[in-house]
Formats: sequence, C-alpha cells, structure tokens
Amino acid sequence: MSIENRLAAKERAKKARRNAVLKKVGPILVIAVAALLIFGIYFLHKDLTEINYSKGLTKDGKIKGYNAKSCLSDFPDLNSIDIKAEEVSAEAVGEEIEKQMKALIEAKKSADADADGKDADDKEEEKKDEEPVDYDALLTDAWVEEYASTYLGTYYDHTADGFRKAIENNLKGAARDKAESEIAKYLAEKVTVKTYPWKFTRNLRKLIPDAEERQNRAYYDAIGYSFDFDEYVTTRYGSYSKYRKQVKENANEQAKNVLIWLAVGDELGVTATEADVKAWKLVDLGDNATDEAKDRYWKSEVEQYGVPYLMLDYRIDMAHKALYDKLLGTFE
Repeated sequence: MSIENRLAAKERAKKARRNAVLKKVGPILVIAVAALLIFGIYFLHKDLTEINYSKGLTKDGKIKGYNAKSCLSDFPDLNSIDIKAEEVSAEAVGEEIEKQMKALIEAKKSADADADGKDADDKEEEKKDEEPVDYDALLTDAWVEEYASTYLGTYYDHTADGFRKAIENNLKGAARDKAESEIAKYLAEKVTVKTYPWKFTRNLRKLIPDAEERQNRAYYDAIGYSFDFDEYVTTRYGSYSKYRKQVKENANEQAKNVLIWLAVGDELGVTATEADVKAWKLVDLGDNATDEAKDRYWKSEVEQYGVPYLMLDYRIDMAHKALYDKLLGTFE
C-alpha cells in the first residue's frame, strides 16, 4: 500500500477511533457502521423503525435537556493538560529509513525472482551472497524512482528528500497517535459522571445490541454463514442476564465518553452544521466515489441513524481534533 493510501486509511481509522466510545472489546456503534460500509450492507433483516439512534438528541447533535459539563465531576482545565508527543530523533528516522529501504529492496527482488520463475532455494542463496549495503549512499532520487514510487504514491515527491520526509512524518504520526491516546485516557480516568442523561443512556442499551447484531450479521453474511444472535449471546456471555448487565455497563461507559467529548467541544467552541457533517461523513467513501454513490450513502446514513446522531458523531470527532491540535499542535 502506498503512503498516500496509508494516510487516507489512517485518517479514516483515526476518525473511527476517536468516535469509539468503549475501551473494552465489545459493541461499538462506529465499528458497526464501518462493518456495514466495508461489506456494502446497509439494510439487514431488522425493522429499522424499532431502533432510533437519534432519540434523546437535539437537532444539532447534543443531548436533549442536559449540559454535558454540568453532568460531570472533576472536569479539568484543558489548558492544564501537560501531555506532549515524543520528539522524533534523527537517529530514529535514519533507522526507519534503512528498515524501509531493506523491505522495499527485498520486495522488488522477490517480485523479480517470481517473474523469472526462481524457486525459494535460489532466493535464499542470493541472500547469503549479499554484501553489506551503505544505505545512506544508496538513497538517491534514482533509487527512489525504481524502488519506492508505489510506496510514496502522489503524496510525496519521488526523490530522496521526499522519501526521508515520508518516513519522518510516519514516525511523527505514530508519536502523535500515542500522545492522543494518552490524552483520551487521562480524561476518561480523571472525569466522573454525576448525572447520566436518562433517556439518552437508556436508548444506548437498545443501540448497543442492535449495533453488535448488525456488525456480526454483516460479517457472517459476507463469508457466507448464517448468524443466530441468541446463540451468539449465550456462547459469548453465558446468558441473557449476563449480557444485559454488560450492555448496561457499556451504555454507561459510552454515555460518559459522549459527555466528556461534548463538554470538550463546548469548551473549545466546536460547532456543527449539516453541510459540515455530510462532507465529513463522505470521507468514509474515499476520493474515487461517484456523486451518485455519495448521495446514496448519505441518504442511507440519515435514514438509519438520523441527522442528530450524525451531528453528535461529528461533534465528538471535531472535539478530539480541536483538543489534540490545541495541546499537540496541528499535524499534516
């Protein structure tokens, strides 16, 4: 996969990760949406009118009747959060450059050998005869054009400097991801809930099983197997009473996370319009989607989840971005 495609996939993954409201492995609303998108299954065997994802939300994606920050205790001064991304050293960049160059050389050798019809013994013999390589001297514009063009895609120049920049940005991105996770963890551990929005939290107890059923049914349908939700529950959780207990815990945890990030968004002035939400949501489809596909996807999302839920989803994502940019600086 090229760096360009990796960056696009990473952005979509970060969006999903920011939206994920459970730390434990379990039913996550965003994962269910991603599963439906991946497998192209928008409507399953459940009557969608039974489930209302936007229940308890205002038209602009907030919890009806509640101020998020007022529901929380120990909400910190966001300016006081002292978490930074680790600096990426020149040594680390050099080591990663060498590692990636080796991988690209090996990949090309393997592809060339396969094209020439060489077997595994021939390839192994070639490896034994290799001489030590001066990777600093080897990294030239010509080398990049021959070995790393696909890797770089069109996002970076196909030059030695472009390759170095790509590697450096990858390492900086990994350091930032780690810092972002630490910030989210800090908030989750420091803040407690003093008032759960009752209607919203109760509705989550319906949404979580629905999302879990959709996710699993989509997966099983994609691989050609039938899915029985009752059997799944008893196999994984032992009984419905244990499952209901877990769902209640998950709903409370999810409500807490929503409250935290709505409060963050309010503190940092996050706003949401339907046009912004639509443009943000269509990122899921990638750059090559047709206008017809985008229109169909947006309509299906609105029909399934409602604009208020999509607004909430957007607010949470933008709150993450706003806080991370505030504490860590912007990163491109």
